[in-house]
Amino acid sequence: MTRTTIVAGVAASMLAAGTTLGGFQSIEADLTATYGPVTVPGHDDPPETWTGRVFAVVEEGDSLLEVYGTAENHMFWAAESQFYQNVFGGPTSLDIDPADFASIPDLAYDSWMTIGADSVHDNSLSIDNVTFNAFNQGSALFVNNGGWSVTQASGQGLAEQGPDGQWRVLLAQLTVFGAPSTSIIGQANFRGTNADGGEWIAEGVSFELNFIPAPSALAVLSLGMLAGRRRRR
Repeated sequence: MTRTTIVAGVAASMLAAGTTLGGFQSIEADLTATYGPVTVPGHDDPPETWTGRVFAVVEEGDSLLEVYGTAENHMFWAAESQFYQNVFGGPTSLDIDPADFASIPDLAYDSWMTIGADSVHDNSLSIDNVTFNAFNQGSALFVNNGGWSVTQASGQGLAEQGPDGQWRVLLAQLTVFGAPSTSIIGQANFRGTNADGGEWIAEGVSFELNFIPAPSALAVLSLGMLAGRRRRR
């Protein structure tokens, strides 16, 4: 699994607020698939895509309870190309049932938002004043007075430890048309609690997610291309 970590920009205004930043650290994404078997009407061959799962990195014991946009700090999720949206899926994890993947393989690559849960099962996600029409068509999602949330009692937003030891909460699965270097850009606000129950808020968090190979990987790719050319002579 490939991972990229994006250090999020955070609006300075929140530092003067009555709540604290808490353990919020960054937004990161795991690359879970490239060239997924996504089919598009009118195209014979699967288009180039990449699929990633996006996480909020926090501290051990933290919970994420709300992802939202306001008039002052709106929320948006956009791709340099477009998001892949499966006709049998939906805009949130409430619309995803893994039992359908066998009969609808493309559904596993659908783009959706969440807090914690990656399917409809044991999912208490609540949506408030969000219009998903454009997002459902593959375009950007904009929210300026709403969002989605879970309750503290559900435990759904409790951070889980990732493969690298960081504590994080799942925010979304997104499939983007294009190479892994095609970026997702966005901004969002987050509210949660610390392990001791204190509330934290992070507003105006901006991020860019992509999977550009590291210089060493590019060098290996260049050598491979050169060797390929030599073999063709």
